[in-house]
Amino acid sequence: MKKILAQKNLTRKPLVSIIMPVYNASKFIEEAIDSVLDQTYKNWELIAVDDGSKDNSLEILQNYAKKHKNIKVFKNKKNLGVGKTTNFALSKAKGRFIARFDSDDYMPSYRIEKQVNYLLTHKNTIVVGGQVELMNEQGFKTGMKNFPLSHKAIYDGLFTFMTVQQGSMMVNKSKLPNGFVWYNDNAVTAEEVDLFFRLFKYGNFANLKVSTLRYRQYSSSTSLSQPKLTFYNTYRTRELAVKFYGYKPTTKAKILNLAQYLVVSILPTSFIYPVFAIIRGLGSVTKILGLDNKRVLLNFLKRYNLANAK
Repeated sequence: MKKILAQKNLTRKPLVSIIMPVYNASKFIEEAIDSVLDQTYKNWELIAVDDGSKDNSLEILQNYAKKHKNIKVFKNKKNLGVGKTTNFALSKAKGRFIARFDSDDYMPSYRIEKQVNYLLTHKNTIVVGGQVELMNEQGFKTGMKNFPLSHKAIYDGLFTFMTVQQGSMMVNKSKLPNGFVWYNDNAVTAEEVDLFFRLFKYGNFANLKVSTLRYRQYSSSTSLSQPKLTFYNTYRTRELAVKFYGYKPTTKAKILNLAQYLVVSILPTSFIYPVFAIIRGLGSVTKILGLDNKRVLLNFLKRYNLANAK
């Protein structure tokens, strides 16, 4: 009897489709999937698409799928990139809510439940994210990414910095029109920025006060290995948002965006993340990349004659 009641209760809760593109993630993927299995909210499906991995990521995924019927695994014959891979995964999603998650990250056990509850009680919200803990390759905490809570702060801030972490977000798919195109198929990096600007049309954004993601950073990740590419793609997307999506940045945001462009243009690639991490207070770059925050910044200032060498 208890089992029957539990099943009935489960069907009343909206299905959540957790979307996870995978590429050469064998080192971290078991920890990521285990964090999904550990969720307090049980009505979910995990849709994982292996994007032509050269390691044994696909084998690990298939082993999990054999044991858990709500884990569905697909594979690309060759590497197609994050845009096409994620769009394919989304085409297989049956859930009312969509949760994005990356294969090298970790979600707290309460994440899905708290985000579902928020969307159910805030009917005008299209996207809900949360705060983000940073961790290094070994899984040790290195800092925090603190995100604004209100829609206005998220909207205004997106023109100068990321105000929602893609891997921490849940989207109310029922508010989107049929045939909605999620990601640019040709996107290599910063693919979520364009999506966020377009999603503003369909509802409010919010971030929970609690952490909804442990975000892994290491030297070979795209955001760290190709910071200029990531920034320039983001910059171009911001311009498109103004021209075509009806986005209206504040004057302050316009000035800050231009200032960022100038700084990134003169910074050597290796200095970009450390300098911005210091500015944003994201924690110790030493723990993430084995660098000394103060030494990195001082060397940069000396190199461009912005500080007196001692």
